[in-house]
Amino acid sequence: MLSFDEFKAVHSEVANSVTKLWTRDLQIEASQHNATLHPDHFNMEAYFLASLQRFYAAYAAVADKEVNTVCDIGCLGGVFPLTMRRLGYDVTVTETLSLYSENFLRFLDFHRDNGIKIVDYDPFGDSLHGATYDLVFCMAVLEHYPHSLKLFARNFAAMIGDGGLAYIEVPLITYFFKRLNLLFGKSPLVDIRFISASKIPFTGHHHEFTIEELRFLANMAGLDILDEHYVSYSAQLPWLQRQLYRLLTRWWPDCHEVGALLCLKGTPS
Repeated sequence: MLSFDEFKAVHSEVANSVTKLWTRDLQIEASQHNATLHPDHFNMEAYFLASLQRFYAAYAAVADKEVNTVCDIGCLGGVFPLTMRRLGYDVTVTETLSLYSENFLRFLDFHRDNGIKIVDYDPFGDSLHGATYDLVFCMAVLEHYPHSLKLFARNFAAMIGDGGLAYIEVPLITYFFKRLNLLFGKSPLVDIRFISASKIPFTGHHHEFTIEELRFLANMAGLDILDEHYVSYSAQLPWLQRQLYRLLTRWWPDCHEVGALLCLKGTPS
């Protein structure tokens, strides 16, 4: 297993490569149905780099497991699957390619050139994918879907080989700074101004989770929960506030920014 600094070196190299290709025009296209991503409001380079904390938590959760084939559902910039590929994993990414422009499809060619398999598949739809993997990641995806997750739970479980693993990560609506904002009258949900500025359908955050809801989803998919992980990555706090926040999240881990579950799909009896 790589240390944090060793993983950071690989991640930073990948993030810098992706950032060079992630042009302002490409980000504007990506923001048409989710105005929160518009480059005037959202620094994608900073997001790619800050996500190191999330990605290392995901990697560390599975680094000592017997895993070869990995599937990542949805990729946005693709920094995480590219990093995992650099670390020697056989990586597939699923995307619903009909949702993207020609510019984004050309952007995905960079991932193919670096050994990533791109599969056109919608895990929220009626069809099953067919292939199975040792490990399936679903990170920063579920919050963007507005409907029932029953079909997703079925499709997600079907992608995991018997005895395989799943890592599911979502933003927590119980995040401390969301709680604090609500105390002062600010909604923890997406500002209606961003929703109004987005084309239909809006693809930003429709639902953010409690950790109990995430556990329910894992159970609905028939998965056994092995471990829970919590990460905060975006807030830049002064030293004293950072120490107080660490103490707070030690006692109440669901005050972290994101929560994740490492799950096992048992073999049929």
